[in-house]
Amino acid sequence: MKILKNVGGYFIILMLSYFTASPLGKLLFPSAYSASFSSFAVPEYWYYFSIGAVLSYIFFLFLLFTAFGGPGKYLWSGLLSVPALAFSLYFDPLHIYFPIALGIIGWMIGIGIAKIIHYYKK
Repeated sequence: MKILKNVGGYFIILMLSYFTASPLGKLLFPSAYSASFSSFAVPEYWYYFSIGAVLSYIFFLFLLFTAFGGPGKYLWSGLLSVPALAFSLYFDPLHIYFPIALGIIGWMIGIGIAKIIHYYKK
């Protein structure tokens, strides 16, 4: 039953990262499209989506698995973050610190949520 909870949580993470990818890309890199990238073949939405998808995936992965995960939450978080970090490392190795920082921020917020949930369960 625990594996179904983790798989369900993973699908929630995928949905959240899909719907927040473009707004997060625009929020974090507002002038990236006009300043460093111009193409008639790639629309602006796709550019912001590709930037924000990996970042929002890593953020929500650590946030939700830390806050609501079971005993193997760090194993799941570590294994599921490897493909996203490899993607970031392959396409933008100079800015690998940014996904790592978002993962740490999501992890710290998740710890806070887990403590609040634990406090109110008593």
